[in-house]
Amino acid sequence: MQESACSCQESCRHLLVIQLRHRSVSAPQAQQILTEHGCEIKVRLGIHENDPDHGLIMVLVEGAPTHVQDMIDRLKNLPETSVTSMEVPRP
Repeated sequence: MQESACSCQESCRHLLVIQLRHRSVSAPQAQQILTEHGCEIKVRLGIHENDPDHGLIMVLVEGAPTHVQDMIDRLKNLPETSVTSMEVPRP
């Protein structure tokens, strides 16, 4: 997936892949951000890795571009966390 800025005007959809390299450090903060943006989250899938300190979360978000971008930016600023975002066009 390529990272891209949202080109939507009113509402946008993005698929996020969030990788937590040290869950013990970043998971509580990531959880707080996802909870705060719960209204924008349509689907959330946590994938258990073989390594208990690594996590992978896939999220489909839909909402106002400013809200979605705020969530992406806040997640990207977490330590030991990477976020890949792909805009999902509407049919």
